[in-house]
Amino acid sequence: MIKFTIITSTYNCADLLRKTADSIRNQTYPFKQWIIADGASEDRTLEVVNQNNDVVTNLISEPDTGIYQAWNRALKLIEGDWVIFLGAGDYFYSHQTLEKIAGKLTNIDQNIHLAYGDVHLIDKNDQQLCVYGQISEGWEFLRPKLPPHQGTFQRAKLFESEKVFDESYKIAADSKFLIKALVISTLEYLSEPIVCMDASGVSSNIPNTRNTYIELNRLRKEMNLSTPYSHRIFFCTYIYAKILAYRIFPKRLCSMLLQLKRRIFGFRF
Repeated sequence: MIKFTIITSTYNCADLLRKTADSIRNQTYPFKQWIIADGASEDRTLEVVNQNNDVVTNLISEPDTGIYQAWNRALKLIEGDWVIFLGAGDYFYSHQTLEKIAGKLTNIDQNIHLAYGDVHLIDKNDQQLCVYGQISEGWEFLRPKLPPHQGTFQRAKLFESEKVFDESYKIAADSKFLIKALVISTLEYLSEPIVCMDASGVSSNIPNTRNTYIELNRLRKEMNLSTPYSHRIFFCTYIYAKILAYRIFPKRLCSMLLQLKRRIFGFRF
């Protein structure tokens, strides 16, 4: 039987983590491992972990430089055949999610190392903002279109080296990993809802917009991506319009406009 490894990076996110723990506990599929890589939280996060030790398989808790160092530390503990990364506050779409996906991955071609499904972006009230489904060919955010990492299952063999994620990035290392993985694998769309994703992640945070652009532009150059010039102009204009709006308007209004834009257009940040 297929075994899943779920990896979650945490830092001072006690309340959010409860939601993720409940979701994993309620999965009808029994063959799963949950690794929590904590950055030495100072709130009640570790207390929440201990309260959920029936579903937490492995815990690492030590200071880290960010999510990617935390993920890299978790890789050596992987026991599953397929790996998925969930943020604190993310949760599986239904109790049967892993059971349904296991059935689909059992018969998948051995040369396919990446498989993904639908991701539902939600606000703090668990209201749906938009759904990221099957992706088409093209460009977004200065790089090829990619599925959200929270909805992507990766074969464990992709994580056999010690440091898979480039820790010099703070936001875009998962994009870099997926682009490199696509050199040896195609993407398989599973046509199933996978996860409800919290919209307040680091690359979704308005103050991080400028850093997101800087990292994605760096990624474009490092990976020698042939991003169309027209797309580069469009994306740069969009980013600076967003930064300008944040400087002019109150933060709450900007957040409301961002959610409205997501409902209409579905952009991830």
